[in-house]
Amino acid sequence: MPKDVFSARLREALERSGLTQAQLGSAAGCSQEDISRYLQGRIPGGARLILIAKALGTTAEDLLREEAKDPVETIREAFQQRNYARAMEEMRQMKKSLRKLEALLGSQVGIRVGEERIPPRKPRRKLGNPK
Repeated sequence: MPKDVFSARLREALERSGLTQAQLGSAAGCSQEDISRYLQGRIPGGARLILIAKALGTTAEDLLREEAKDPVETIREAFQQRNYARAMEEMRQMKKSLRKLEALLGSQVGIRVGEERIPPRKPRRKLGNPK
């Protein structure tokens, strides 16, 4: 994902929320300087990203999404136009985005899928270390 897309979405969400950078930092457990860095293009780690999104009243997915258009709607339009190659490519891109999001967030926090909660991954033990 281009860093400028994330920073633009973060800036928009911050303006909509009415919070200052310092207030957002406090709510997300980081400093105003960290928020400034994120607004300049640095992308926070998964847990911090979730806290920032929550404080802004949005989701991490919305902050990370490159295209504002709903991908499901894009796929539906492609099928209606009988452009099956485009529909398949959009589905591949959606699957790829979901995997990236899962990799970013899934290892740091539990994810809820429907009614089932998937817990965070446990760190692997190093060989040779007694438990």
